[in-house]
Amino acid sequence: MCLPIFVIITFGVVEACDAIFTRQSLLVCAFEGARVAVVSGSTPENVNAQIMKIAQLRNLRGVSHDVTPSNFPDSPAGTKVTVTVRAPARDNCFFGMGFFSGSTLQAQATFSKDF
Repeated sequence: MCLPIFVIITFGVVEACDAIFTRQSLLVCAFEGARVAVVSGSTPENVNAQIMKIAQLRNLRGVSHDVTPSNFPDSPAGTKVTVTVRAPARDNCFFGMGFFSGSTLQAQATFSKDF
């Protein structure tokens, strides 16, 4: 009688931990993308390459991102550059079902241009 409840709780805990790991991985992608975006001479291609590199290392699937402002290479010093990274939970869950299957996980990082 207790086994089904125990199994459901176990799967729920694994699913929640996987969602937390995925969000943390997205935060690392956003941080690294924003770090690259504020470097002198950076281009959108550089930011995209860095985000995709980290996403591949963390085995993330379906990753997309936005950089605000979109004209960050031409922005003056002091401009805040925000990188938002998203990934569907269903594509990145261990079991591919459950509590987070219909949601999109996202994270963002903001850096200020200093040059």
